[in-house]
Amino acid sequence: EFCFPDDVSKVRIQLGNNFRGLSDQFDFRFRRGDGSTLSVLAETCPFDVGGGGANYALWVCADITARKRSEVDLREAWERLQYALESADMVAWDWSPESDVVIQSTNASRVLNLPPGSTLHSGKEYFAMIHPEDQPRVVAAVQRALRDQGDYHEEFRLVLADGTVRWVADHGRVTMVDGSKSARMNGVIRDITQLKTRETALRESEGRFRATFHQAAVGMCLMGPDGRFLQTNERMCELLDMAESELTMRNLFDVTHPDDREANRKLMNRLLLGGAGNISLEQRLVRRDGSPVWVSMYLALLLDAGGRLEHVIGVIQDIHARKIAEHQLQQLNADLEQRVAARTRDLVHSQNRLRKLASDLSLTEERERRRIAGELHDYLAQLLVATRMKLNQTRPWRSTKYAATLGEVDRMLDQALTYTRTLVAQLSPPVLYQFGVPAALKWLGDQMERHGLRVRTHIGGERLSLSEEEAVLLFQSARELLLNVVKHAGCPSAEMRLEVVAGNLHLTVRDDGRGFDSTAVRDSSASGNTFGLFSIRERMESLGGRVDIATAPHQGTKVTLVMPLPLDTGEVQTSKTVTKESIGAVKDRAPMRVTTIGGPESAGAVGAAAPARIRVLLADDHAMVRQGLRSLLEGHQDMEVVAEAGDGMQAVALADEVRPDVVVMDLNLPSLDGVEATRRICARHPSIVVVGLSVHQSRHVEEAIRAAGAATYLTKDCAVDQLYEAITSSMMARSA
Repeated sequence: EFCFPDDVSKVRIQLGNNFRGLSDQFDFRFRRGDGSTLSVLAETCPFDVGGGGANYALWVCADITARKRSEVDLREAWERLQYALESADMVAWDWSPESDVVIQSTNASRVLNLPPGSTLHSGKEYFAMIHPEDQPRVVAAVQRALRDQGDYHEEFRLVLADGTVRWVADHGRVTMVDGSKSARMNGVIRDITQLKTRETALRESEGRFRATFHQAAVGMCLMGPDGRFLQTNERMCELLDMAESELTMRNLFDVTHPDDREANRKLMNRLLLGGAGNISLEQRLVRRDGSPVWVSMYLALLLDAGGRLEHVIGVIQDIHARKIAEHQLQQLNADLEQRVAARTRDLVHSQNRLRKLASDLSLTEERERRRIAGELHDYLAQLLVATRMKLNQTRPWRSTKYAATLGEVDRMLDQALTYTRTLVAQLSPPVLYQFGVPAALKWLGDQMERHGLRVRTHIGGERLSLSEEEAVLLFQSARELLLNVVKHAGCPSAEMRLEVVAGNLHLTVRDDGRGFDSTAVRDSSASGNTFGLFSIRERMESLGGRVDIATAPHQGTKVTLVMPLPLDTGEVQTSKTVTKESIGAVKDRAPMRVTTIGGPESAGAVGAAAPARIRVLLADDHAMVRQGLRSLLEGHQDMEVVAEAGDGMQAVALADEVRPDVVVMDLNLPSLDGVEATRRICARHPSIVVVGLSVHQSRHVEEAIRAAGAATYLTKDCAVDQLYEAITSSMMARSA
């Protein structure tokens, strides 16, 4: 009834054993009246009353609650110790120098690479595992600790059973047993092989870096965040004609040419603010005697394990001779460009004259054709007609023997007249001058039937107003393009289209024939049909037009002549009446003028009050970074840096003192980190806007600074481009 429920069955079993004459010892738990648990140890035996066998059980119980609790605590402590040792790859040990007995934790076989389940039993076995080169030092350290009853700490190598070598760190302490002179040592062994391997690799890397640094054929230097030279190699000293001790008293800006300092400062600010992982630039440095020397400079950041700026490394190469040669080459290029420009002007002038001459020749040729055609028409054709008429007058008096001859002469005169008319049409078709280009093109399409080419014509713009030169050029070009189809395309049909498109007259001739390589048209020395295209292009360009050619072998050809039309051509453009109403409509659609507060428009407004400037406190432990932030912000007229803090405590104090509008807070500050400084400032001054900055891009960092009260968070590489916008938008949000 009073037993702990989980122990009831155990108690019943023991009672049963007692009545069967058995004695036993066991522990169980009682539930006390106040609900607490009492652990007891029971000694039980059967008890015979009256000689009739065991009819009673005698139980003697002792309270062991405290002991049980100690056992649980001890077991839990031992389990925690074992877990800690396992996690840290540590082995706990205890050694009695007097008996040479060693006791080790259960993980010793794994850490020391012993056979599974085995352990070291004596100090002699342990010392035998120490590397021969390290044994004297370790033995001496142990003896010294025993003699001085002090601590012992050594790092040495163990040679394991499989022959591998592991580095360990052994920490021990000497204790005296029961106040006697007997001593014991206990401690832990930790495996540091990986650490030693990294240290070795680091030493080797540093050695290679030092060798490269000092033996490099180019100048190399290490600088602090403020640009001060910390270390330079021999080539750097030679370049500037200064000793290393002299250079280490200067910074980069001291040896930068005055004309290049501002550009150098901006790039250094960008580098230090995280806007770039490295920068490259060409600038002038100043030697001891004040003479400039051109160099190519590469600068990169060296960060410590915590991501903080430690050094800036620079690689500087002498490019003075190259720069001088470049200046000379630039002068030569300038002279050459002037000469080329002069020659180009001459060529353009000559080309324009040639185009004008070609156009004049074309017009002259056409006028001569028209003159000859006119004479053929007005004289020869008329003469032939008159001759036939005279011949016909003799018909009634013709004798039979002359009738055949006179008939033959009449047929010959008819053929001559037909040929003359055809020749007149080919030289200068009258339809072109009588009815214009559209009618002439239709006539030309019909005439191509005589050459075996069927032409589909689509003529628009029936009332074109073209000059004689333009009309002649279009007609001659169309005729030449159709003849090219006949000669080279190898197809029985073509299409000719005349239309007005966006104020330009388009004449297109298309065929589905062989096509050709269009690049040949750009070569003026080409022969065959390409020369005709080249000639057409030149004549079109002389009139301000162009020729578009779309062709490829076996893909057909499409040639479009584009000619600008005069503004008074009815087919091209319709005029619009400008009225007061239309002007008003345009004004109504004009965009509104937006004036930015603090911008140049508001500054020049009559009677306008000067806009309030945003007062900023900069908190960063690097002076160069603060200088870069100051330069970045004070480039805006509405920004004013009122104070700078180099640590978190100073930032909080200055916020109390100057009450800025904005605090730009670096998260990694000495004395008080940026998160805690932000929390204090926001708690004291809720109206202050805090903008967090960090070189780290981490969600946790951003959550921490925002939880502390910051309005926004930027990584320093984004600050170069986004800090101003972040401040102004945060201020606007806070005001709203």
